[in-house]
Amino acid sequence: MRNRRIHRICVICDRFGTGGRNRLSGFLRYAAKNPEWSLSVHALGTPNSEENLRALLAAQQPDHLAVLSCDEPTANIIFDRQRTGQVHGQTMAIDLNPAFDAKVRRALDVRLDSAAIARESMKLLTRCGYANFAYVGYRPELSLSEERREAVMRLAQADGFPFFATDDADDIGRLADWLKDLPKPCGVVTYYDIRSRDVLDACRLAHIDVPQQIGIIGSDDDPGICEATSPTLTSVLPDFENGTYLAAAAFDRIIRGRRPRKTPKKMSYGVKSISERESSIDFSGGGLLVSTARKYIQQHAASRAVTLQEVADHCRVSRRLLEVRFRQILNRTVHDEIEASRLDSVCTMLCETKLTIGDIVRKTGFSSLSYLCALFRRKFGCTMRDYRAKHRP
Repeated sequence: MRNRRIHRICVICDRFGTGGRNRLSGFLRYAAKNPEWSLSVHALGTPNSEENLRALLAAQQPDHLAVLSCDEPTANIIFDRQRTGQVHGQTMAIDLNPAFDAKVRRALDVRLDSAAIARESMKLLTRCGYANFAYVGYRPELSLSEERREAVMRLAQADGFPFFATDDADDIGRLADWLKDLPKPCGVVTYYDIRSRDVLDACRLAHIDVPQQIGIIGSDDDPGICEATSPTLTSVLPDFENGTYLAAAAFDRIIRGRRPRKTPKKMSYGVKSISERESSIDFSGGGLLVSTARKYIQQHAASRAVTLQEVADHCRVSRRLLEVRFRQILNRTVHDEIEASRLDSVCTMLCETKLTIGDIVRKTGFSSLSYLCALFRRKFGCTMRDYRAKHRP
């Protein structure tokens, strides 16, 4: 049996955020099916990252590079290794900052389709009834943010809607003043979820109601951010994982080719899904009903068992209508919402009180200790005692 040629590939990635994790997952998923690849993974943002990358490249001497994330020091290291011939094979890069274009020579260049993000964002905000639109960017020098601003602007202006934009979101006070001057109601598209959080904080400072006056939609759909706010944040999830998987397959074909590419092959990827949450609820189409129900659940489910019928009675609607609106707007059931609220209360009591687990079960209205234990482990992947030990100061 003829020995296979093994290609040693150094993967440079970011483990933080939805984009970083999903890009790495997509690349690893393709590599798992390829017996001719041997990977070494370097994560950015770790202590001594630059020194560790130099040491890894010197020790491993990889044939090829897969750059799934890049900062300026990393770009300089790659440029130096390519220039001196220490990395002599092919390089692929995903969403590379154009400032690094001259430093990172690559055979495959993969980009997120900003127009697709803008289309999905505008489609949802338009459906929710907004007739004025704005964009809050990240940094003016970041080309991907600028591309998205241009895409949103073109779509708004094509339909005759007023459009406004700012990159000045670091100062919440100035951002609040800018939001006050926008015509209302206004749909705001942000570069990513952290910017959505900034807009939400600025709206609170300016006494602007979300989503009645300002609707917010971000990008990356990071649940650690989007579901940890009130109201929760709507977000578009780019197809990071599948886009990187397809890019890895294309990179594999390039590696197997005999001639090195002089100009990079270009690919793009678009949107996987969109998670509609409270920051863009259509208040003319059942959103007010859902918001009222959620507020009642949050106020009462922490201390006792709340039923679907009780919530429906409070909202003065049928159980059926309430369930339909929850599925339409939040894509989950009323029972899911009640259970999530009660689990939040359990987590708070575990972290902030000395109550025994038995007392917590009784105070939160769960039917039995065994049921709560099974539910908690399924949700958080650990026992309540482990959770308390990890999170309690």
